Amino acid sequence: MKKIISMLVVLVIVSLMPLVAEAKKATLTWTLSTEEDLEGYQVFRERTCSVAEDERTQLQIIGKVNTYEDATVPEDWTEVCYWLKARDFTGNKSAFSNSARKAFLILLPAPGNLKYVSGVFSWDAVVGATGYLLRVHEQGTPYTPCQSMVFCNALGTLAGTSQAVALKFNTQYDVWIHSHDVNKVFGPSSGISFKTELDNVPPKVPVLSITKIVGEDSIVMIVITSKVHCDDVALIQDATVPETAILTCVR
Repeated sequence: MKKIISMLVVLVIVSLMPLVAEAKKATLTWTLSTEEDLEGYQVFRERTCSVAEDERTQLQIIGKVNTYEDATVPEDWTEVCYWLKARDFTGNKSAFSNSARKAFLILLPAPGNLKYVSGVFSWDAVVGATGYLLRVHEQGTPYTPCQSMVFCNALGTLAGTSQAVALKFNTQYDVWIHSHDVNKVFGPSSGISFKTELDNVPPKVPVLSITKIVGEDSIVMIVITSKVHCDDVALIQDATVPETAILTCVR
């Protein structure tokens, strides 16, 4: 090799849709050398571009090509940096090329423990999430993301970890929940499929009847004559009912 080859390495970053995160891989391209005795290239990779020349790790030896795809970037790396060296058939090598860096989007995990109780969806909070996207789809209806959903906050504006959604009784639903960061990059979803039953349909406002038991002045019997979850009975407040009242759920 008669001279040191100067190479321009360009890291190609594929354009992404707003709600889709990129995979951990990178594609390098460069101008192919015109040296007649060029055998190929050495590819070097590190986690950052600040690594000294004598500490850079060789990733691969490749032939006389002008592109290379690295699909082995460690999952915990937030960025990656590459360099090339040209080599000839007698073992001569060029100096390092310029560096090429790529940063990766960091995905938040899927929210866990998604459930529907008493007309409210709830899920576990995700550390670092600035909002959530909840999608509720009635099975058997045409599926078009968000447009045909029973509920779908398309921009992921739910800041809390619960959302009230009215559903039909005795109907099958598919539900998904995503978390997103401040840049509206959405992570993977967790989901559930279920059929609405009496236990998860919102209860009606209870109708109370108060009956005084003869001979027991300090005790009254409150009978709830419409369906309500027993856990909700404690929320019923009536100034005329003494603290020793006995509450009975009628299902």
